[in-house]
Amino acid sequence: MDKMLQLRAVVEAPYLPIRLVYPWAIAKIKPFSMIRLSADTNPEEIGLIILQLADYNDASISAGAQETIDQILGLERAVLSGGVQAHYEGQGTISPSCCCGLEDWHEWLDFLQTGHSPWMGHDPWPTLEKRDNIVRICSDKQSRKCFFLESSYSHFKTQLKQVEKDLMAFAYCLETWAKNLEIERNQELRLKFSEWFGIRDYFTYEKEGWQYR
Repeated sequence: MDKMLQLRAVVEAPYLPIRLVYPWAIAKIKPFSMIRLSADTNPEEIGLIILQLADYNDASISAGAQETIDQILGLERAVLSGGVQAHYEGQGTISPSCCCGLEDWHEWLDFLQTGHSPWMGHDPWPTLEKRDNIVRICSDKQSRKCFFLESSYSHFKTQLKQVEKDLMAFAYCLETWAKNLEIERNQELRLKFSEWFGIRDYFTYEKEGWQYR
């Protein structure tokens, strides 16, 4: 049971209007599908995520990469459609639903202490619950056709630790992506993204360790 469940930080791929020029290369991914954030997120996927970030927060997308990033860095706060996805090989995938945002992924960590399900979106309405030493993820609490993914509490906690590591790794990939495009303020982009979405710095993490028990 345990070895099959994976938790992943994901962002919803945007629906982009047809236009001749985007400021950087973007992946050809079906709109509203999920893109995983990790050390393995490729540059074209990062480009698509940042366009979703700009569009979702009403920042202007121009033909110039620097101008677009400057618009994004001018945001005081940001939201991004996505969150934590649960995948169980051979049994299914439960993704964040409508109105769920990556900015609230820490609610999954809070679940470890409170037992209260994080907000996972609606239509469908996925939920989390803890039964003794088992964590149960429901695909849709309002449907008789829902399915469940289960994990031991200890494995679930380990997977959340991996989600945080993936997000930290993605933040550094984001900085490298901006550097390769010769975008100024590339480190600031990493720091702002980390601030908006509650991502600790990798080096701080290594020093302080995992804080949830």
